[in-house]
Amino acid sequence: MNDTEPLDESESKKPHLTIAVALGAKLNLADFQNAVPMLRELSINNDSVEDERELDLSIVSVPAFLKTKQWHIDAVNAGQRCHITDLDVQLDGALLSRLTEAETATVSFVLRRRSEAGEDLARLELNRPGFRGGHLV
Repeated sequence: MNDTEPLDESESKKPHLTIAVALGAKLNLADFQNAVPMLRELSINNDSVEDERELDLSIVSVPAFLKTKQWHIDAVNAGQRCHITDLDVQLDGALLSRLTEAETATVSFVLRRRSEAGEDLARLELNRPGFRGGHLV
């Protein structure tokens, strides 16, 4: 007797895209003034058996300490990783200079394909000017 269930064809063909992100856990005005990158690594992984085309990846934050940015990706082949090389994200220095105490911010990465969307959230701490906390690498 066979104990395995038949594989659902639609499940096996579903694309599986993931966003891999490395960013600093803390950010302050000195980081902005010294152009310390907040976003250190960004890639899209395609773990499916099908190529994915015409993708849009965007980054937004709450509070809005960074300017929304969007990357257009032509294709991520099946089983491949697409490394995003343009990691320059514009920060709002005025907002960072107004901080009087640490504040937690949420950074969202949204990947859109056709009419569907996926979203990954990351959190980092915004620190007041003069804060001398450590940075995660």
